Amino acid sequence: MPTIKVLVLIAKMQTQFQYQVSYRKVWIATQMAIEQLYRNFDASYNELQGWIAAMGEYVPETVIELQTRPYYGSDEQRQSSKRIFHLMFWTFDPCARAFPHCKPFVQVDGTWLYGKDTQILLIAIAQNGNRNMLPIAFAIVDKENMESWEFFLTNLRSYILQVGYLDAKNGSATSQPDGGRTRVCRALYTLEHTLRVWKNEFPVLPDLSTWEVPQMTFELIPNKGLRRNPKGRSQSSRIRNEMDIREKSDGKLCGVCRLASHNRSKCLLQNYQTGQSSQSDRN
Repeated sequence: MPTIKVLVLIAKMQTQFQYQVSYRKVWIATQMAIEQLYRNFDASYNELQGWIAAMGEYVPETVIELQTRPYYGSDEQRQSSKRIFHLMFWTFDPCARAFPHCKPFVQVDGTWLYGKDTQILLIAIAQNGNRNMLPIAFAIVDKENMESWEFFLTNLRSYILQVGYLDAKNGSATSQPDGGRTRVCRALYTLEHTLRVWKNEFPVLPDLSTWEVPQMTFELIPNKGLRRNPKGRSQSSRIRNEMDIREKSDGKLCGVCRLASHNRSKCLLQNYQTGQSSQSDRN
């Protein structure tokens, strides 16, 4: 459903039921379907603590750094049972172990996330000898500033660049009897061989329904200050181009004076021009 465009659904309704549905109604229906399929956007923040606990159990050595802010209610009193999401950094152990086998440099960049909040995803990418890209670290921040980049790069240095992963590769080489090197090289990097070697060290994650999620210590909520638009379709906040959703206008403009707040029939200039033409006809 999220990949189907609204115009396609409108055409489908017109063809199947001979009924023309407005763009707004179809868009609202798709949002309701997405919420039923993927649950509520704000409630999904509470699943983050369970995901962090599952990563620590099923993917050992995974690093996750979560920063939150205190929550104050309507009475300006701090509520210890709630926290506001601020920053999060994470890297998976297989990605960190693969970095020593890549070129000794890291590319970092950020991209806007599509959703209700104006958050940014920061990514650190390495490159192997075949110029294939390997994402090694990720972070979700509220904006690109000194605080967010310092948070991301500090954790990147601590958990990827300055940890003893480089020493681990010295003991990973194996020797084979003479004459068997060609046979080993041909079969070394097949998927079956890779799974056989790493299945005990990097086990496959079990089904989501079988995860043992611990009891949450606090309720995690989004930062309302980052909300794009609480109601309706998302609107662009950048310089508009063909990729942006059209901004709301000030309403229909008068066809005579091109001003808002009235139409052609109530335009004073229209009445003035009509009076002038009537007088000229009588003359």
